[in-house]
Amino acid sequence: MSGLVLRPVTIKTGKRGQNVPAAADGALSPLATRIEKGAAYDFDEVKALDLHHLGYDFFSDTEIGGKARRTFALEAQHRRRLLVGAMTYLDESGQAESIAGLPVDDVASMTKLAAKLTREAAETGTSLLPSRFAELRAQQEIEKTRRHPVTALDAGLAVRLQGEIDQAAIEATSSFDYEANRDLDGVESNPAGD
Repeated sequence: MSGLVLRPVTIKTGKRGQNVPAAADGALSPLATRIEKGAAYDFDEVKALDLHHLGYDFFSDTEIGGKARRTFALEAQHRRRLLVGAMTYLDESGQAESIAGLPVDDVASMTKLAAKLTREAAETGTSLLPSRFAELRAQQEIEKTRRHPVTALDAGLAVRLQGEIDQAAIEATSSFDYEANRDLDGVESNPAGD
């Protein structure tokens, strides 16, 4: 995939053959750039660095090669070190509120996946990139099996409870009728209520 890329413009100076950024008018400038058609990085330089964003790209777990896994794990470690350094600097320089703008969640996701892939490779010799679709299907199956017995239990419990409630209501009504009749008998024999 290509697009437009901003690249620094350099010229050779006569002194020691150093490359120095140059402005369009020939004057030296640290901000001299030009726009080129192309990609900012060769694909081989960035291949496998976004594995933590590929969960929805495959319908099932996908095996990752050793080179891709190692490249990803090294970059995850590198990004984590840079992030921790930036967070420490911002915190110690009184700019802690700026930490919220750092890619903390992205680096954490990358680090977590790198650890998983590395652990799998050590244990089994292969690394599987988890498919989010496969995770959702598995979760759905677990919920289905968990829900079915609970629903049946709830239905059975509801029937049993309804029977117990009905029985309690019948007994309460019989008891109430007996008490009411007894009280009425007592009222007739003792009209003063003594």
